[in-house]
Amino acid sequence: MVTKKVLHWLGYTSAFKRLILEAISQF
Repeated sequence: MVTKKVLHWLGYTSAFKRLILEAISQF
């Protein structure tokens, strides 16, 4: 299903963004 793929991708990118933000806040 396409919608399921998009939701999974959005969840992956949001987690990746949070990881980057956490890494930036450490500096």
